[in-house]
Amino acid sequence: MVPRGTGKRFGSVARLGGARVFDGATSASYVELVGSAGATVQAALFTAGVLLTVGAGAPPVRLSGLALDGQLRHTGGAALYLDDCSFLRTELAAHALPALYVDAAVEGGRTELQGVRLEGLPAGALHVAGGTAVVRDSVLSSNNATRGAAALINGGVVAFIRCYIERNKVT
Repeated sequence: MVPRGTGKRFGSVARLGGARVFDGATSASYVELVGSAGATVQAALFTAGVLLTVGAGAPPVRLSGLALDGQLRHTGGAALYLDDCSFLRTELAAHALPALYVDAAVEGGRTELQGVRLEGLPAGALHVAGGTAVVRDSVLSSNNATRGAAALINGGVVAFIRCYIERNKVT
């Protein structure tokens, strides 16, 4: 279940200044970014397309109702929750990145997606190298990649529950 709380609310388009990293140095017990209708969060210039990293020692992070233009990286033991989000292809195409990269096995990290749209992404939707990922009621469609267009899983545990996985293509 995705926890609820208070956090930063976005409307329209927000460009994060520098690559956002939540880790042991983050002085918060919980981080939540919530978007209103049409809210987009873009990776900052000079971040190589990485929008947000959840690393070792981070508090739980929840993103809700956002169009995300850049890669999310989950490499620590905290929980990462995404609900009702979608990914845009602009920054991902420019840097040939999958939308979501998960390698959180060292600390038992967990990534949960609910109602997330991963569509038309040029370098794949999901890459899991460790940790646990649960994908519910989501769409992984029309993605392209050299390996694992919808999902490349070479470690960890992944569960797909009531998902549409269709028209993905290995190129």
